[in-house]
Amino acid sequence: MAAKGTAGNGSAPDLSLVFPGSDGQPLVFPIPEGTVALGRAADNDLVLDDASIEPHQVVLTRTGDRLELRGLFAGTTKVNGTESQKVQLKPGDVITLGDVKLRLMKVAGSKGSGGLKRGQTTRLGRASSTSSRRTRASQEDPPTRTGTEGSRQTTRQDPQDDAEGRRARERDARRARALARARQLSDEIMHEDDFEVVFERLAGGFLDVFAADRAVTVLFEEDGINPLMVVERRRDGTAEGTGIAQEIISRCLQVRSVIRVAGGYQGLGGLAAPLLTESRALGMLYFERVSTPGSPLGADDVHLMALLTNIASLKIAPLVQ
Repeated sequence: MAAKGTAGNGSAPDLSLVFPGSDGQPLVFPIPEGTVALGRAADNDLVLDDASIEPHQVVLTRTGDRLELRGLFAGTTKVNGTESQKVQLKPGDVITLGDVKLRLMKVAGSKGSGGLKRGQTTRLGRASSTSSRRTRASQEDPPTRTGTEGSRQTTRQDPQDDAEGRRARERDARRARALARARQLSDEIMHEDDFEVVFERLAGGFLDVFAADRAVTVLFEEDGINPLMVVERRRDGTAEGTGIAQEIISRCLQVRSVIRVAGGYQGLGGLAAPLLTESRALGMLYFERVSTPGSPLGADDVHLMALLTNIASLKIAPLVQ
């Protein structure tokens, strides 16, 4: 099975995901080295615009020909018909995300013009075409002539709608900057083999990604509870370190997922997430906003925190075990 426009260019076969597009033609996504996020949200590396897929559903990690799938505990993920959250993949495997099936194959020429690129939105048969609706709406906005005398009727935009649109654009711009920094941070830690440096990069990176005032990374002792190493970074550059409150650690380890931490001001606060392996907790990531202005922490921040935590867990586990 080859993607339209990819065959015959002489390129060596490469690991790729092959799946049908909305027109029934096969689409090819060549899997790059490192981590690749799959989901419906626009910040994924492979954006699958289908209502049955979660905003952030799985992460693939490729090292040479070795490929691992790790679920983000959102939605239904199956490999060859069996629900899976962590599994090694091989060519021929079928990954099912929601109602969408993707086959892992070695495709000749998948890096050519017919291959999908990172971040390119892929609309599938059941997808909602939000951007298409926006395009149609913009084409219908210009003034139209009505009446027998050809009088001109101009559609005027409500000032409130204009203000909401401006705020939406500002939110999108902030989100785009955060996602770009998050991708950079992921690349930085995946190419680092010193776990202390990984923890330092994470703490420093969270100040930018989440506009945080304070970020903390913790490595636990063998018991998976007590801190062995704490790295703290503050936006104001002070060296004071208070770590993470024990009640936050206890609650986070009990829930074993991202938790919200209430702040002292409306719209502020923080997030905490455990670094987990199948056997124990390796550590914890945490950040807080104390006085940073900006939009409140929302679902996008939680998803991004979960994504970075999973990537960090994949990187740190072999370095400390």
